[in-house]
Amino acid sequence: MSTLFEDISRIVARPISRRAAFGQVSRAVGGAALGYFGFTRAAWALAAPAAQVGCPSGKAACGATCCGSDQTCCISKDGAKAACCSSGQTCCGGKCCKGPKCCDDKCCKAGGPLTRRALIGGAAAAAVAATVGATAAGSSSACKSGQTKCGTTCCSSGQLCCNSTVCCGSNQTCCSSSGLTKCCSPGTVCCPGPTTGKVQCCVPGTGTSGSCVGATKCT
Repeated sequence: MSTLFEDISRIVARPISRRAAFGQVSRAVGGAALGYFGFTRAAWALAAPAAQVGCPSGKAACGATCCGSDQTCCISKDGAKAACCSSGQTCCGGKCCKGPKCCDDKCCKAGGPLTRRALIGGAAAAAVAATVGATAAGSSSACKSGQTKCGTTCCSSGQLCCNSTVCCGSNQTCCSSSGLTKCCSPGTVCCPGPTTGKVQCCVPGTGTSGSCVGATKCT
C-alpha cells in the first residue's frame, strides 16, 4: 500500500495535465487492486510508471525512463513523451531544449521567432540610428587649419560667422532676425523686411529717426 501512495505522489507532482495525471493514478489503483486478487500480468500492465520502469535507488520514474536527483523530469501534456533534463536545459513538450526558449512545445533560438512587426521595427530603429550617427559625425567634423566652425559649415580666416548659419565677408554685416540670416554688403544696413519675419539689406536713409527710415534699394 505504501508503494501505491508513493507512486500516486510522484504522478501528482509531475508537470503534466490533470487528465494525464488522473489516467495514471487510475491505472496505479487498478493495478494494485488486480495484484491483490492475483492477476499479476494485468496488474503489471496497469501499474504506475515507477513499478513498470523499476528505477534503481536514487532515481525517480519519469514516464518510461528514470531521472537522477540532479535532473528534471520533463513530460508532455498528454503524458506520451518524457525526458530527463539536465542543468541549463529547458523542458519543452517532453523533450529537453538547449537554452531557455521553448516555442509552442518546440525548441527555438534564444531570440525566439521574429514577427513581421519586430523586423520592421528593427529596420526602422537601425535607419534612425544611422541618420543620427551621420548627423553627429557631420556636425562634429573638424574644419581645416585656419577655418572656424559655423553651424554645419566652416568659415575661412577673415570671415564672420553670422548667427551660426552663414559665413559673411570681412567687409559685410551680419543681418539676422526671426531666424532669417543675410550678409549685408558694404554701405548697406540691416533693416526689417516689408512683411513680418523678413529682413533686408538697404541703403541707409538720412532721416534722424534711424538709418532704416527712408532707406532705399532694399534687397
